[in-house]
Amino acid sequence: YEDLKGLRIGVTKGFAYTPEFWSAVAQVPLRTDSMVKNELQLDKLLKGRIDLVPLNTSLTLYQLQKQGLQGKVGFLPKPLADKPYYNVFCRGSDYPDLPTLVRRYDAALQEMQQDGTLARIYARYGIARAEMPVPAVASSAQQQASARGAQSENGG
Repeated sequence: YEDLKGLRIGVTKGFAYTPEFWSAVAQVPLRTDSMVKNELQLDKLLKGRIDLVPLNTSLTLYQLQKQGLQGKVGFLPKPLADKPYYNVFCRGSDYPDLPTLVRRYDAALQEMQQDGTLARIYARYGIARAEMPVPAVASSAQQQASARGAQSENGG
């Protein structure tokens, strides 16, 4: 989080950020700018009121595609957090033979991944890969600065 020092980071009230993020806010310290709705964060980013904002990858990519803004923002190379999400089934369900349904569901998803169906679905909604980290969205200027820093570190 040290490399985010000095940037204005958009955060959304009531949104679940990791304890490590909030610790860095206090200890580094990081500058945050709060909003009440995630949907408003991209507008703030595009208008330069914040430099980056941690958002859900899939939802953000879809929103960018719908608004034709894919080229206006970028993603930091290292995600702030990365964790799996699960589809759940209620154990108390009265659905007949639930364990078989769960196995069929898992098999169908695996087949969709292997035959490219999932990739096509993700692509339809502007998502490049089915398994992406949860990035922070950065303004074009911040992304360029980050790239320059990476080039300097790599001697390029």
